[in-house]
Amino acid sequence: LELVLSIKPILNINDITLPLIIILLGAPSSTKTVGLQQLRNSPTAYYTDNFTPKAFVSHITGMNEEQLQKIDMLPRIKNRMVLAPEMAPLFAKKDEDLKEVLGTITRIADGDGLVTDSGSCGQRGYDEKIMFTWIGAAVEIPPYVYQHLGRIGAKIYFYRLPRQHKTEDDYLAQLRNDSFKTRLDKIAMALNEYLNMFEMAPMPFDKDSGLRKIEWDKSKDDIEAHKIIIKLGKLLAHLRAYVPTWDTTHTQGLNYAYGTAQIEEPDRAMEQLTNIARGHALSLGRTYITMDDDLSIPIKVVLSTASIERVIIFDLLIAHQGKLTTSMITE
Repeated sequence: LELVLSIKPILNINDITLPLIIILLGAPSSTKTVGLQQLRNSPTAYYTDNFTPKAFVSHITGMNEEQLQKIDMLPRIKNRMVLAPEMAPLFAKKDEDLKEVLGTITRIADGDGLVTDSGSCGQRGYDEKIMFTWIGAAVEIPPYVYQHLGRIGAKIYFYRLPRQHKTEDDYLAQLRNDSFKTRLDKIAMALNEYLNMFEMAPMPFDKDSGLRKIEWDKSKDDIEAHKIIIKLGKLLAHLRAYVPTWDTTHTQGLNYAYGTAQIEEPDRAMEQLTNIARGHALSLGRTYITMDDDLSIPIKVVLSTASIERVIIFDLLIAHQGKLTTSMITE
């Protein structure tokens, strides 16, 4: 919920024009979709349980341009917070379909709209700035998805929920206390009070976006926090680098070969991590980033936006002060 409330205010910051797409990852029944459901009725929310890449810009025969614009998804998510709690089926698609999905999502993540061609409607779309935030949820991302993202440019971020190691006493207390729905209703009541208070903030109304907008006080940002974000951006570029590999069975000594890693330039990641920190600060009523309060979520995003295997190795590297042996990794 803290993550969701950090992403929502990004739309209210005046100079942010880069869409943010972030997906919650968690085990089944880990309540990862609860935070999304809580904001379903928010005025800026756009909720969807399922969508296809063709839904963003439709090419349906027998409909005129005005009719198509009414069903196109892309203009309807402009200046909205998209809530998509069931994105796992998208990542389970066949390889070619997956490439189309990721290619479309990657393109709209640039914030410059989307223009497509078809034999039925010719060329149509939206060649304009389209800002939005997107929060989805899935169980886990298959390894080949990371490979595809590495090839086309990684513009999707992840937030992996920690596993809950409950004891039998924890489960017993859970069963004997208030029901899940009762506790959820209490959270919903407090959340509604919070959202109403946020909307009462003295922020000027922007006619173009239909949102209240606030100027960011960059002069008050903690410079040390920015330095940490720079390091995080460089780390993320390496954690999700794409390493091309291919099968060499019966041709060389090993049964695989690999090429030079393709490592992204970290500038975009640094900007997005800064925006997440700014959203978190604004959710707490501040217009500046602090070192102590606003970096925990960006750090967690960096350590989630890579395959779980790489993150485990990196955690091990930290635990051993930066030095590992092969035998330690194997064990």
